[in-house]
Amino acid sequence: MCGVSSWLRCLLLSARSANRRRLERRHAHKGLTYADWIERHDTIAPPVMEALTRRLARLPARPTISVLMPVFNPNPAWLREAISSIERQLYPQWELCIADDASTDAEVRQVLKQAAARDPRIRVHHREANGHIARASNSALALASGEFVALVDHDDVVPAHALLLVAEAIAQRPRARLLYSDEDTLRFDGQRQAPNFKPDWNPQLMRAQNAVCHLGVYATDLVRQVGGFRPGFEGAQDYDLALRCIEQLDDDQIVHIPHVLYHWRQHPGSSAAGDDVKPYITEAGQRALSEHLARIGVPARVAPCPGGGYHAVPVLAEPLPAVSIVVRPIDDLVAMQRCLERLRGLGHLAAEVLLCAHAGLNSGTLAWLRTPESGRATAGDEALAFAAAQLRAATQARGEFLLLLDGDVELAGPDTLATMVALAMFPFTGAVGARLLHADGGLAHGGYIVGAGAGVASAHPTLGAGQHGYRSRAVLDQNMTAVSSACLLIRRSHFLALGGFDVRFSGALGDVDLGLRLLEQGLRSAWAAHAPATLAAARPAEQWPAAELTLLRQRWGRRLEEDAAYNPNLDLEQASFALAPEPRVSLLNPAFVGPSTPDQRSVAATAKAPASNAAVVDRDS
Repeated sequence: MCGVSSWLRCLLLSARSANRRRLERRHAHKGLTYADWIERHDTIAPPVMEALTRRLARLPARPTISVLMPVFNPNPAWLREAISSIERQLYPQWELCIADDASTDAEVRQVLKQAAARDPRIRVHHREANGHIARASNSALALASGEFVALVDHDDVVPAHALLLVAEAIAQRPRARLLYSDEDTLRFDGQRQAPNFKPDWNPQLMRAQNAVCHLGVYATDLVRQVGGFRPGFEGAQDYDLALRCIEQLDDDQIVHIPHVLYHWRQHPGSSAAGDDVKPYITEAGQRALSEHLARIGVPARVAPCPGGGYHAVPVLAEPLPAVSIVVRPIDDLVAMQRCLERLRGLGHLAAEVLLCAHAGLNSGTLAWLRTPESGRATAGDEALAFAAAQLRAATQARGEFLLLLDGDVELAGPDTLATMVALAMFPFTGAVGARLLHADGGLAHGGYIVGAGAGVASAHPTLGAGQHGYRSRAVLDQNMTAVSSACLLIRRSHFLALGGFDVRFSGALGDVDLGLRLLEQGLRSAWAAHAPATLAAARPAEQWPAAELTLLRQRWGRRLEEDAAYNPNLDLEQASFALAPEPRVSLLNPAFVGPSTPDQRSVAATAKAPASNAAVVDRDS
């Protein structure tokens, strides 16, 4: 025991030990491999198995899950493993519906015969002629009698706890009609790699890649309602199905299960080895997305992106919506001139450029704003703090949209503004943030992740020029909790209804607060990966004023603890998408995170009053 005289020494030793453990964890984090992570957090050890068994016994309901497996000439050993992975499921209320698409390999037919004889829950239909994967999947669907169907390929592996976690999610979220999980791939030697830790439901990301994919579980009647799988979309038939299903659903009916519940097998010729192995997949996905956008009333041009995925650009109808550009002047007049020079030649999208005078400027800059040399109209009020002056400038603007722009940000060209406006045309989009770059082309802002870093952090904080980021997310349009006000597009009516930025934020974190208030109104912020703008000079690393962090936490509480755009299995030290040494979910304590917005089919009736004293957003504007 430590005596009184040695208490300080003991305390010092304890502090040193704690510091050493922190350093060890940090060091381990930097060298954490996926194999290490699996061993620590995704292995069914005896205590985990006991807990899963107890949870199975407590399930209030047990819907039958029909596993659809189209089969055509797979490696027989892999087919056996795929079937065995369903037979080993802890959750017993399943049926395996196999449609053999006229396989020519006699051993494959023998494997299927043996499986059907082994378990009455395994049902096999032999098609008379090969019809490819969409028709084979429909044949498997015709066998299904369960309330839900799960899509599984003939050479992949489903972990033993997968269907149990699906059933638990259905029990916790009784309105669920579409569920999806995280996934990874199996190397040629059977080792797991390349985890895809997905965000919660993210409609804009879904318009850039198949964010559902595996393990995808659908209400059976929903799949039949939309017509099942469509021939002609082979390779992207699951993406096409998911797009048609989400058109029928509210946000709260789509549930993400943040656990790896599917292992793709990577082998020569498989899509898990990359879309370039089967280029027709990209073309089919492009058509599926184009048709989806046309059906929801947003016709768009869809092009493939480097690194995978798609870029959908809505076609703007005439007359083009007018944009008022409200520039936040800075005291560096050289940078200001470069910013304004970039705004020349934007065409008729830019209805006007307003320089927002505010009290934070020095006298020389204020004097310059009053001269014809500035070349732009001055708005705002030089006696007001910036947030209040900016709101006043917004009331003076004429455009349907506002582009809020810092005076040291240079748009890459007219396409940047047009792309941001086009992205704002998607349903339920509130603010749109640009892809802000450093002068060397590195990413300066990839959308805000709340809960990361000191409380809020920009996604992919150290990404260099030409890098695609985690699962290509640094080059794909997507919804984020909030986007930077340094280059932010928003409908003028939305901005005025919300009362602009809260004046209590001195410019830092006001954009995060705005994004959260938009979410309260059922409006999502979008990060425009294809709308580049450059910071004229390097900005210091994000350091948020303590008082403003406190205000943000007081206002939003638990909403800041977990970001729907960032998976709980990823690290929060930075928003770098690294593996979390200690995930915020576990097999012992699973989480099924709900949507970050109200039900978007009935948001007008359920929207709460915004945090400010402004009126509720006019959703029809």
